[in-house]
Amino acid sequence: MLLETRAQHFWPAGVVIALLVLLRRVIYPRRRKFDAATRREWARAAIDLVRRSGSVYNICEGASVEAVGEGRLDLKVVADASRQNFLASMHGGAISAAVDVSTTLAVFQEGTFPGASVSMTITYLAGCPPGAEIVAEARVVKIGRTLAFTECVVRRAADGVAMARGAHVKYVAAPRLYDLLLGWPRPVLATSVLRLALRFGLAGAITKRDFRARHDYEPHDAATERDTGLPRTDDGKRAYFDTFGAAGRAMQGWDRPLAGALALVAPYVSDEKAVEWDLIVGQAHVNTFGALHGGCAASLVDVLGSAVVAMGDPYECGVAVALDVQYAAPARKGQVLRWTAKVARRGGRLVTVSVAAVIAKTGRAVVSGSVTKSMRGLKKAAGSGKT
Repeated sequence: MLLETRAQHFWPAGVVIALLVLLRRVIYPRRRKFDAATRREWARAAIDLVRRSGSVYNICEGASVEAVGEGRLDLKVVADASRQNFLASMHGGAISAAVDVSTTLAVFQEGTFPGASVSMTITYLAGCPPGAEIVAEARVVKIGRTLAFTECVVRRAADGVAMARGAHVKYVAAPRLYDLLLGWPRPVLATSVLRLALRFGLAGAITKRDFRARHDYEPHDAATERDTGLPRTDDGKRAYFDTFGAAGRAMQGWDRPLAGALALVAPYVSDEKAVEWDLIVGQAHVNTFGALHGGCAASLVDVLGSAVVAMGDPYECGVAVALDVQYAAPARKGQVLRWTAKVARRGGRLVTVSVAAVIAKTGRAVVSGSVTKSMRGLKKAAGSGKT
């Protein structure tokens, strides 16, 4: 009798506790670790999704996932003509896109929402020959409740030489439904939803986009850059960047999606004054979510820095050794971005350029960053009569 009385007295409290536990589970679902099979499936689905989007900045055209494991993913791409710089090595912007995409895939295949980029830093170590296979080895360092920290080494597949090292921070706070799906004991429901979305929803809409212009790159020419007709030399490269974005000037390789969208509006005067360009954000420049692609933004920091260096140096525009990008806000298709680039320091062998972008209509900051270029000292050599 006493036990029955106590049970009747305490059962409402038990129900309340159970409801609180359930409510906590709904508000803060416990993320389950993916097994190896699920991780592989999500990695394949993710690369299929970004490949179908068609944007060159997704760098998944002809790419393949080579290895998948807990917190790691290896992405192989080819440094074909669409990913080359003026001297036919892999473009610094293409390398930054490979870091961006591979680390995002590594985060996603862990069941984490892909989110948005917060910052990315790249250190460039070596180049590669035209058409070389490149492997981006992405590793997840830590995934917190709102931020994911990743790193990546980009290597030449043939000899394993490191071409670049990168670090990428992403904001990964997920919509509540996404977390609820992954709170199940096994992510079967989430994987099923992913399959349906790829088959009937997202994939169908994305494949309607038209990016046919990305396929018409001509074969490599070692002596002449075909799009511009300029020689593949330091003089040709400087001439290319000296008028970058000017009306009627052709763009080559990785820069081609900027043609017709980027316009020089305030030419170079001196290192003390900023050079300005306007970019109309088009379909070719956005990611799967319709915002300015992080790889596109990083590429612009790289090439606009090169342009300012070339405009202030009659001999060369250097080689990128470091890139640093911070992402402040998204920019949508149709918006006009005002890009500014100004020399922060021009030394004898190193030049650092600060680059930023704001929405032209509102002044809202979108991207800021810097690129450091290593100079060969051609000006000094020319002045001394040496070559």
